[in-house]
Amino acid sequence: MRLTARELLTRLIEILNDLDAELASLPPAELPSSRQTAALERWLQLTIQISIDLGDRLLAAKGVDEPPRSRDIFSALHSLHVIPISTARSMESLADLRNLLVHEYGEFRPATTPGHARQALPILREYAAAVGQALDSTGGSMT
Repeated sequence: MRLTARELLTRLIEILNDLDAELASLPPAELPSSRQTAALERWLQLTIQISIDLGDRLLAAKGVDEPPRSRDIFSALHSLHVIPISTARSMESLADLRNLLVHEYGEFRPATTPGHARQALPILREYAAAVGQALDSTGGSMT
């Protein structure tokens, strides 16, 4: 079953809250366990992918063709005044980070993954807020 844009946004916010709670539960002077690291990596990958999918849905609803690269969705959203340029650039970097999560296994380990997640969290929250405003302005009619 394909989720609507509003359902995707709700799911994004739920996972961001899970990610935030997991980060808050990490002992400050200890490295996370391999299980905690895996959870952080999965939630980070999932939040970025949902953000890409949401952006793609917004573009389609506005009659804009999907860009050739996922990271370019965010520049297109900026061009439509959905997100500010700073958010677009930050989300492009997160799209690259998602690719590293999926394809480069040396970048993520207990010593680095929490830092990546902590840096990504406010960017993803800002993006979710902007997308929420865009959905509200359309009456949430995007599928």
